[in-house]
Amino acid sequence: MKRFNWKLIGIVSLWIIGLGAVVTSLAFTEIRQQRVLCKKIEININREDENYFINKQDVLKILYSTGDSLVGTSIQRIPVSLLERLIKLNKYVEDADIFIDIKGKLQVNVHQRKPMLRIMNSASQSFYIDEKNSFMNKNFIF
Repeated sequence: MKRFNWKLIGIVSLWIIGLGAVVTSLAFTEIRQQRVLCKKIEININREDENYFINKQDVLKILYSTGDSLVGTSIQRIPVSLLERLIKLNKYVEDADIFIDIKGKLQVNVHQRKPMLRIMNSASQSFYIDEKNSFMNKNFIF
């Protein structure tokens, strides 16, 4: 008669129970997330100096440019990556990071580009060049 390896059976059983618990908790988390609504938008703009090229109202305009109301919307329906790309298209934004916490707060972190040089032409038009030698205003005529 063959003996069972009870230690191996116990280890395999614990792994199966643990895996089942993880899958079950993920399923409940997914169901809970579908019910969470966006309650608040918090915007943080990181500026390294005293130059203010973009403000919270500008960021809010970009966020609402998709036409959807964000506050009161299910967090599953908010296009976070699209909103991030739209903010990064702004000529004064170096980087943007958007995420939603489990309580429904839409957190928007914007890093403003740092101007290093201002250039003016004879028509009194001006533009800035940032620390990475990129133009901050593309509408300049030489």
